[in-house]
Amino acid sequence: MAVSGEGANGRLNIAHGRCLVLAVGVAACFPKAGGVPAPLAPASVEAARGRWPEVSSESLAAGRELFVAKCNHCHGYPDLVATEEAKWPEIVERMGPRSNLAPAERNLVLRFIQAARP
Repeated sequence: MAVSGEGANGRLNIAHGRCLVLAVGVAACFPKAGGVPAPLAPASVEAARGRWPEVSSESLAAGRELFVAKCNHCHGYPDLVATEEAKWPEIVERMGPRSNLAPAERNLVLRFIQAARP
């Protein structure tokens, strides 16, 4: 029996095709996956202090620890460079509540991400 585009089999094939298109489209919206970011080098910490006087090596390390602990529960670690820096504040604000991060913790994560970018 040949399978045609009509009837239950045709509807099933169309439904599978739509699901595939939706899955590919959703995957394209998420940041590119990356590895676990390394601790910041002293030069990166100093550069971050120049941009944000309130940061310290301890606060940046705390931001990294939160990033490592929370940012791969629902997806892989995002590639910090693949996403434009200007987009990170909105991403962290959107994802922070999903990761049970308090506003102060979100700021630590954001500063770490920004400091970790080349």
